[in-house]
Amino acid sequence: MELKELFYDEHLWPGYYLNVEGVLFSTRGVGLNKHNMTEEKLFYGGHMRKLKGTSCGKYILYRLGKKYSHRDNEGRYKSVGVCSHKALMETFKPLEKNLPEDLVDEWSHLSDVVKSYIKRGMQVDHKDTNTSKPTFHHLSNLRWIIGEDNSRKGQRSYYGT
Repeated sequence: MELKELFYDEHLWPGYYLNVEGVLFSTRGVGLNKHNMTEEKLFYGGHMRKLKGTSCGKYILYRLGKKYSHRDNEGRYKSVGVCSHKALMETFKPLEKNLPEDLVDEWSHLSDVVKSYIKRGMQVDHKDTNTSKPTFHHLSNLRWIIGEDNSRKGQRSYYGT
């Protein structure tokens, strides 16, 4: 079973690991408090355990602890929601290494600002939309697609055209 450390929201999330089926695992220590918590203990102090995701419609949402992450000081909540399908693509098939054909030659010439806008306009698409198949959440069923095309695809399946 291939596991990669989670890369999401353009950052590495230490102590969280994802497999190609969209299942999240963690080595983050549990039962730590402000007196015995260090970054090393928090990230890698626990045994590898499978995390339980929450079904959010047809998608799976995981709640991740923000402590010592790039989002540590944001807001009052201690956790952040992560969609498994987007996490899979950002971890295993980042956009920069899986560009659409018409962007491959242009990417290196674009400014960081333009690249940022393009990234935010891209969405993760499920090639086969049949949620009852065991491969629905699998990396092999996912691809990057522009929002407009994803919306059009959703309308076609909704209206049956």
